[in-house]
Amino acid sequence: MSGDKTEGALREAARWYAELQDETAGPELWRQFLAWERGPGNAAAFRQVEAALSALDRARAAGGSTAPQRRRHWPMAAGIAAALFLAVLGGAQFMDREVAPPQAVLTYATGTGEQQSVALADGSRVILNTASQLGVSFTGAERRVELIEGQALFEVRREARPFVVVAGGAETRALVPDIQGR
Repeated sequence: MSGDKTEGALREAARWYAELQDETAGPELWRQFLAWERGPGNAAAFRQVEAALSALDRARAAGGSTAPQRRRHWPMAAGIAAALFLAVLGGAQFMDREVAPPQAVLTYATGTGEQQSVALADGSRVILNTASQLGVSFTGAERRVELIEGQALFEVRREARPFVVVAGGAETRALVPDIQGR
């Protein structure tokens, strides 16, 4: 029974991942995703899909590309997510216990003369300036990003988890006022 729930959550996570990669994904889609993510096991399933795709990006980059390729079209992301889902599902059938998803760091980079707007999994947005690199790691307790090089502009989505930016040896926590503006 647990395998059926895990399978369903991973299938949905793969679908959400693919939809959120579409450059036209708007605020309403993000609201729907955040509502789904609050469901039992959904955030963990999504992080598992993110971790697997991040590992694929790193492997692709290590294979000769100097910068990670951007996923511009959701059908390609959907195909990758579906393949990962099947691979994870195949491995999950051999285990009787639940395993916490690995903590992954997603990396985004821009080349010289390039800028990129990145929609993060929590609904926040980052604009990377030219020749910049950013590592992103979200957990249940914290949203952490590290500006490895270059410049970035952050538009932080309000939520309970702190949003921490590490850059130039300093750590900054985004302070988002509560709804009453305090």
